[in-house]
Amino acid sequence: MSEIDFYSFTVDFDGVSPSGSGEITKSISHKFPTQILKGNVALQSWEVNYDSHNHEFYAAAAKIENVFTSEDTISCDVTLRLHNNMNDYIQSGTAYARVLYIAERE
Repeated sequence: MSEIDFYSFTVDFDGVSPSGSGEITKSISHKFPTQILKGNVALQSWEVNYDSHNHEFYAAAAKIENVFTSEDTISCDVTLRLHNNMNDYIQSGTAYARVLYIAERE
């Protein structure tokens, strides 16, 4: 009989350089103790900041993409985006995302 297992993890983006569109992406994975039958990753929370206080908000986003399950491991890409009308971008040292790995396993 299979069981459902959960693992919560905070993704730290410190040192990740923003792309030209103000995105930072980090690839992450988690290994479970047994074979995974089905798996996914959910976004629990996220925070993004500018490096100063003078900004007009333009766009912000958070997404999880490229979820892949292989044997006992779930991997994915977590992306955060933030920028304003002056082309100021996200401060990666203070940005984070909290994700939840969900696995049905043997």
